[in-house]
Amino acid sequence: MLAALTRSFSALRLQKGPVYSYLFKQTSHLATNSKRTAVKAIPKKPAKAIKKPAAKPIKKQAFKAKKVVKKPAKVVIPPAPTRSQNSLNLFFKENYEKIQDNNLSNTEAFQAVVKEFKQLSPTQLQDLKERAAKNSALLAEKFDAWKKALTSQQIAHFNSTLKKKGKRGKLVDPNQPKRPESAFISFFREVRTKPEFEGLSVPEVGKLIGREWAELSAAQKQKYLDLYAKRRADYLKKKEIYKTRLAA
Repeated sequence: MLAALTRSFSALRLQKGPVYSYLFKQTSHLATNSKRTAVKAIPKKPAKAIKKPAAKPIKKQAFKAKKVVKKPAKVVIPPAPTRSQNSLNLFFKENYEKIQDNNLSNTEAFQAVVKEFKQLSPTQLQDLKERAAKNSALLAEKFDAWKKALTSQQIAHFNSTLKKKGKRGKLVDPNQPKRPESAFISFFREVRTKPEFEGLSVPEVGKLIGREWAELSAAQKQKYLDLYAKRRADYLKKKEIYKTRLAA
């Protein structure tokens, strides 16, 4: 309303002169105050709340217990006795301590023993050979007794150690199942006893039996092939049982 009055006074001021100009000055501040009041009265729009992205839930990793791997039990093998002894070994054993008194190194002591061994008479050498042979027989008995006392695990460990060192002397486990004979070997054993093969050498007999095997028909060979298949199936079963015992 005041704004309307102000506009009307402005129009009269242009028309009537100083009287209206005075009235306009007296009333113009009222319109200004009313505008300010009106501006202040306008409520401000509430600011839009900024939505923060929801935090992703942290997935808890399931705790996985570590698998405990059981280490295989350490295989303990009693020291192996010497398998045999020759005349030089015996002479070296009997004279090493005597030569070692001269404060020689191992190489020098061995060279000194070998030099003395070469100077022995034939009678002395023969005596050494006989005594070494007797000692070898006793050592072989001790070694066989030691081998029989070993378990399958100990024999496997002993052979593995030899292989790593690149040495020979692999032991045969009596408990290990043996591979079956082939069909030809079964035929060979059956035919070998014929009188016609008596007095012939092994190579000659092998050639003759090989020819007979080649001349057999498929039906005749099937008998030996079936026997081999049966033996092989039995061998594979025993082999799995043997491996299980070794791993235990």
